[in-house]
Amino acid sequence: MEIVKSNNGGLSLSAGEEFNGMIKGVSKFFMMVVFLGTIMLWIMMPTLTYRNKWLPYMRLKFGASTYFGSSGL
Repeated sequence: MEIVKSNNGGLSLSAGEEFNGMIKGVSKFFMMVVFLGTIMLWIMMPTLTYRNKWLPYMRLKFGASTYFGSSGL
């Protein structure tokens, strides 16, 4: 009788479980990207780069709504 030890603790994942794990990983990655982008904006807002370069562009692009008027930028 031969005992074979597997690397994953004796559990083999089905294709559906592997797919679910991959979807969870991708969704965590996108949530991290959004979170880090929000942190970057919070850091950049008090700087002159934000006020002189980014804010005028955002005001031109997003400043007026067709339905609600000015958006408060």
